[in-house]
Amino acid sequence: MAKKKPAASAKPAAKKPAAKKPAAKKAGAGKKPPTDWVAVLKSGAAGVAKWNRLTGPARAAIPLTGADLSGADLSGIDLRGVSADGAVLAGCKLAGARLDGTRLGGTWKKASFAGADLTGAGLTGGVFDATDFTGAALAGAKLSGSSFRKGTFAGANLTGADATNVGFTGTDFTGATLTDVALMHSYFDKDTAWPEGFVPPGEMHWHGTGTDPRLTGRGKNAAAHDINGLMARLHTVIDEKRMARTLDMLKKQRNQIFSEVEPAMVRGIVKSQRDIDTVYSCVLTEDGTYSCGTADMAQCRGLADEPCKHLLVLVIGLARAGQLDPATADKWVVAANSKGPRWNKTVQNHIADSFLKYKGAQAGEIDWRPTETVPEDFYAM
Repeated sequence: MAKKKPAASAKPAAKKPAAKKPAAKKAGAGKKPPTDWVAVLKSGAAGVAKWNRLTGPARAAIPLTGADLSGADLSGIDLRGVSADGAVLAGCKLAGARLDGTRLGGTWKKASFAGADLTGAGLTGGVFDATDFTGAALAGAKLSGSSFRKGTFAGANLTGADATNVGFTGTDFTGATLTDVALMHSYFDKDTAWPEGFVPPGEMHWHGTGTDPRLTGRGKNAAAHDINGLMARLHTVIDEKRMARTLDMLKKQRNQIFSEVEPAMVRGIVKSQRDIDTVYSCVLTEDGTYSCGTADMAQCRGLADEPCKHLLVLVIGLARAGQLDPATADKWVVAANSKGPRWNKTVQNHIADSFLKYKGAQAGEIDWRPTETVPEDFYAM
């Protein structure tokens, strides 16, 4: 019997070649390189236009801390909300630029704008502490609400700038031009350096220790030595709204003041701001007694726990004209600040006597010439 041949063993299945894995992409491949915004801004008007097309948040997110943009033409650039501490913009053209602070930011600490043209620029609500504006052109610029502590404006031109409610403690204004600068509610201290001959107007607030340099003496004995010191005191002890109404009256019209200045008292006649036919008789004595009344012997309705605007116009106008010693007026006003208006027999006699003398002057029976205030004398107050 023939032997069976063994069955042929099965051949192993051929292996399929493994699929090739796609080559890994190099990190960052295909991405655009980040924009060099410093170079863009240095390119001129086209670069500024490109920057200004960005949204506010996008601009605020771009790091410009320590950036060197010196000499660039950045006229009209929108830098609102941008923080660029230590940036160098010396010699830049920034006329009409906006560098205002916003909720997104707006700090330019220790930056340099030396010699830059910031004419009409907006620098409101920002922090510019220890920033250099030496020799910068800031005519008509808006600085309100910002802080410039320990900065320098040496030799800068701030003609007509709005610097209201600004912090200028320790700021250097040596040689600066401050013609027609609005400084209401801004504050300064003993380390603030002013141009030669410049006296901080009364509307500025003294901040810090020591005696306000506009006053002479120390502590409670300190008193105004000129009209600026008197105005500084009034801005401190009189309600700001009332002071605003008083200054409005002095700045908008000429006022004829018929007065009698005595060693222990000042009294006189001031015309109404609203009705030229109405006059008020005012009195202030050395012990702080004061009042104001109408020709029909009714108390002025403007009296409320402090002197009315008619009495303030009388005091300020006479002090400005050199007919009432500012230190004396200061002491009397401080004394009046601790008491309200009076309407007793003595006060009424003073009020009536001034009216009688005024009527005699109007009739040509006596020679009582008025002191006239001029609006231009009070623009800087």
